Amino acid sequence: MEKNEISRIAISMSNSKELFILLTAAMIYLDTIYIFPDYVDVGEVISICKHRGLGMLYTAKQKTYKIDSYEMDVNDNNVKVVLFSSGTVKKPKGVMLSSLSLYNNAYAAYKCLQYSDKDKILISKPIYYSYCFTIEFLAGILNGASFYIYEEMFWPSKIDWIIRNKGITVWCTIPTTLKLFIKVIHEYSGVLRILGIGGEKTTTKLMESAKRYFINTRVVQMYGLAEAGPLVTCLDASYSFGKLNSIGAPVEGVSIEIRDSNNNIVDKPFQIGELVISSNSIMEGYLFLGSESKGEIRERKLFTGDLGYYDDEGYYYLCGRTDDVVKVNGRKVYCKEIELALLEIRGIENAIVICVNGKDSLMRLVAFVQVEKEIENKEIVHYCVKNKIYVPDEIRQIKQLPQSKNGKISLRKLRELVEKK
Repeated sequence: MEKNEISRIAISMSNSKELFILLTAAMIYLDTIYIFPDYVDVGEVISICKHRGLGMLYTAKQKTYKIDSYEMDVNDNNVKVVLFSSGTVKKPKGVMLSSLSLYNNAYAAYKCLQYSDKDKILISKPIYYSYCFTIEFLAGILNGASFYIYEEMFWPSKIDWIIRNKGITVWCTIPTTLKLFIKVIHEYSGVLRILGIGGEKTTTKLMESAKRYFINTRVVQMYGLAEAGPLVTCLDASYSFGKLNSIGAPVEGVSIEIRDSNNNIVDKPFQIGELVISSNSIMEGYLFLGSESKGEIRERKLFTGDLGYYDDEGYYYLCGRTDDVVKVNGRKVYCKEIELALLEIRGIENAIVICVNGKDSLMRLVAFVQVEKEIENKEIVHYCVKNKIYVPDEIRQIKQLPQSKNGKISLRKLRELVEKK
């Protein structure tokens, strides 16, 4: 390769046909692509380019920056793409993925969702997130599907019009936007063949609503994380009646272990522990955070930080995060368990429970519940007591839970609300 030939680039753009074409060409012809969310400061991106040997940066409105004097102090020959995790609590981290990792996970996504070359996939989430990049973009290309790139802010009526008028057969979305779509669009008349749901834990209530709402459509729930490629498990609601609260079974090429707090493998069903993933889709490491990634990848196994268990049929279930388990009066309390219980209460559209420091450094659980009309807190307390669920120390009703730029609930903003009180 000649000295002036550029083989490593960075892209920081929102959804567009230009981004789609650029990514497709870059995946075929270039060695390495760093894909930044479009809200990251350009100066910060250029600084990273200089230190990682990237010769060109492409940004919105087809503006490009040529990096003339850059340092080649990198050793990432196996890395094809660097994506950024969503960072609901901490700053987003660059996840480095090899060509083999991307191919394996895209193939697993294709097998899970069963794309065909006749499908038309609606891409409504930012392509720069792993869920969209691998499961929709790469898996769709792998099977010869066509695409419709949605370039605007999410609006249910526009999505509905596109599905009905553009022949969309596949739509993958996150629970937050799916709830809004079902709420606003009272009568669905599209021809969707596949509805994929992922990016957040989906409730049983939403899965049941989706099955009733999208008639003659395969509803598939997916679980994963950017560090795993991202796809780990999937659940086809059409064949999993009675297990709609499950994240499903591992996809092709993935195996899961449950490890207890002493790092021992749990070999019995219904025993809670940390999900540990083995597959050829696991990341090479974090950008600039090699020392931190070693704490999560050991012997090519990814320790996810997610707590869960499996049943006697091999279906997996999430209980929360290792850092979401607190001891209250000597009792282990799972925040996710409380959230799922709150979502069963009529009038509560969404719920998040966070752990904060109270007086005398004692831990307190604060529940934020999203409601259209205020309900009596005593109803919530009664439901928790009746179902033997730990009652949060504080319950706050809110019209809309704060979201990050990719539509996920922002835990950081919720903690700020607690601190302001």
